[in-house]
Amino acid sequence: MDGPAVIPRIFAADAQKLVAFIKRVFDATGDYREDAPTQLTIAGSMIMISDTGVRDATAAFLYVYVPDVDATYKRAVAAARAYSKSPPRCLMAIDVA
Repeated sequence: MDGPAVIPRIFAADAQKLVAFIKRVFDATGDYREDAPTQLTIAGSMIMISDTGVRDATAAFLYVYVPDVDATYKRAVAAARAYSKSPPRCLMAIDVA
Protein backbone atom coordinates (compact mmCIF):
# COMPACT_ATOMS: atom_id res chain seq x y z
CA MET A 1 0.00 0.00 0.00
CA ASP A 2 1.41 3.39 -1.00
CA GLY A 3 -0.85 5.68 1.05
CA PRO A 4 -2.33 5.85 4.53
CA ALA A 5 -4.62 3.03 5.68
CA VAL A 6 -7.30 5.40 7.02
CA ILE A 7 -8.27 8.86 5.74
CA PRO A 8 -10.98 10.78 7.64
CA ARG A 9 -13.62 12.50 5.48
CA ILE A 10 -15.75 15.35 6.82
CA PHE A 11 -18.95 16.64 5.23
CA ALA A 12 -19.47 20.33 6.05
CA ALA A 13 -22.28 22.77 5.27
CA ASP A 14 -19.65 25.25 4.06
CA ALA A 15 -16.64 23.17 3.14
CA GLN A 16 -14.82 26.10 1.56
CA LYS A 17 -14.78 28.02 4.86
CA LEU A 18 -13.75 24.95 6.81
CA VAL A 19 -10.90 24.28 4.37
CA ALA A 20 -9.70 27.89 4.70
CA PHE A 21 -9.89 27.64 8.51
CA ILE A 22 -7.91 24.39 8.66
CA LYS A 23 -5.30 25.70 6.24
CA ARG A 24 -4.82 28.86 8.27
CA VAL A 25 -4.75 27.25 11.71
CA PHE A 26 -2.77 24.08 10.99
CA ASP A 27 -0.70 25.20 7.98
CA ALA A 28 -2.44 22.53 5.93
CA THR A 29 -1.73 22.21 2.24
CA GLY A 30 -4.27 21.54 -0.48
CA ASP A 31 -6.92 23.52 -2.30
CA TYR A 32 -10.68 23.61 -1.97
CA ARG A 33 -12.46 21.65 -4.69
CA GLU A 34 -16.12 22.08 -5.44
CA ASP A 35 -16.31 19.09 -7.80
CA ALA A 36 -14.58 16.49 -5.61
CA PRO A 37 -13.49 15.94 -2.01
CA THR A 38 -10.84 18.43 -0.93
CA GLN A 39 -7.67 16.69 0.18
CA LEU A 40 -5.72 18.52 2.86
CA THR A 41 -2.39 17.47 4.30
CA ILE A 42 -1.43 18.40 7.85
CA ALA A 43 2.12 17.41 8.82
CA GLY A 44 2.05 14.40 6.51
CA SER A 45 -1.48 13.25 7.41
CA MET A 46 -4.42 13.59 5.04
CA ILE A 47 -8.04 14.53 5.65
CA MET A 48 -10.80 14.93 3.09
CA ILE A 49 -13.53 17.58 3.25
CA SER A 50 -16.66 17.71 1.13
CA ASP A 51 -19.69 19.95 0.88
CA THR A 52 -23.02 18.62 2.00
CA GLY A 53 -25.52 17.60 -0.65
CA VAL A 54 -24.77 13.96 -1.24
CA ARG A 55 -24.60 13.45 2.54
CA ASP A 56 -25.55 15.50 5.57
CA ALA A 57 -22.96 17.40 7.59
CA THR A 58 -21.04 15.14 9.96
CA ALA A 59 -19.33 15.71 13.27
CA ALA A 60 -15.66 14.87 13.43
CA PHE A 61 -13.20 14.52 16.25
CA LEU A 62 -9.62 14.86 15.08
CA TYR A 63 -6.56 14.84 17.29
CA VAL A 64 -3.98 17.12 15.72
CA TYR A 65 -0.58 17.20 17.35
CA VAL A 66 1.19 20.52 16.83
CA PRO A 67 4.70 21.69 17.71
CA ASP A 68 3.52 24.95 19.34
CA VAL A 69 0.15 24.78 21.09
CA ASP A 70 0.10 28.49 21.99
CA ALA A 71 0.79 29.65 18.43
CA THR A 72 -1.79 27.24 17.02
CA TYR A 73 -4.39 28.43 19.52
CA LYS A 74 -3.72 32.07 18.57
CA ARG A 75 -4.15 31.24 14.87
CA ALA A 76 -7.42 29.44 15.66
CA VAL A 77 -8.80 32.43 17.56
CA ALA A 78 -7.75 34.81 14.76
CA ALA A 79 -9.25 32.54 12.11
CA ALA A 80 -12.52 32.24 14.04
CA ARG A 81 -12.73 36.04 14.20
CA ALA A 82 -12.34 36.16 10.41
CA TYR A 83 -15.57 34.13 10.20
CA SER A 84 -17.50 36.26 12.69
CA LYS A 85 -20.72 36.18 10.62
CA SER A 86 -20.74 32.40 10.27
CA PRO A 87 -17.74 30.69 11.83
CA PRO A 88 -17.08 27.06 10.97
CA ARG A 89 -18.53 24.75 13.59
CA CYS A 90 -15.45 23.37 15.23
CA LEU A 91 -14.20 22.91 18.72
CA MET A 92 -10.55 23.06 19.55
CA ALA A 93 -9.71 21.12 22.67
CA ILE A 94 -6.20 21.23 23.98
CA ASP A 95 -5.00 18.41 26.20
CA VAL A 96 -1.61 19.02 27.74
CA ALA A 97 -0.14 16.18 29.76
